[in-house]
Amino acid sequence: MDRSPDYGNIGAVRAGQFFYMPYDPTAMNIMEKHQGISLRHWMGTDKFGRDIFCRVLYGSRITFLIAILTVTIGAGVGTLIGAFCGYLGGWLDETLMRLMDALFAFPSLLLALVFVSLFGTGTFQVAFALGIAFIPSFSRIVRSEFKKNCERRLYRIRQVGEGADPSDPFCAHVAECLCNSDVLFDDRL
Repeated sequence: MDRSPDYGNIGAVRAGQFFYMPYDPTAMNIMEKHQGISLRHWMGTDKFGRDIFCRVLYGSRITFLIAILTVTIGAGVGTLIGAFCGYLGGWLDETLMRLMDALFAFPSLLLALVFVSLFGTGTFQVAFALGIAFIPSFSRIVRSEFKKNCERRLYRIRQVGEGADPSDPFCAHVAECLCNSDVLFDDRL
């Protein structure tokens, strides 16, 4: 039996929260406490008479915002670091990858807790801390794919008999390396 989550329904509920929230998630109504599932209260009410469905939607806003910001920070910065290291190589590659190894050595959540304790609590501080914790993962993958595809491209240039053109745009290399990646299209992940 397939137990994978139904992302279509999750997405529909998430999109629906911006258009339909029938009750205030913090408003208490003692007369409606401990009600079960009904058409009026889709998930029932809690001991204070608050609508549970509205509370879940309200709480998930912050959760999804933190998740999107975390992946954006981790993927954005990690992709840039990995691409520059894979493209330029040399001492910059060695220095930045040793820094990524040092970040990788710490457990992600412990590192995030350290950053939160340094920068304070809040939605953006938590997202920033988690994003920094996931930068090494993205940078390692992008660097390895970048090196593999750039070496393949230089081999093809040498076969044709042309020299490597240093004026090739960096963005074209990034797009070629990431679009040809076996890791991005692996269905086992």
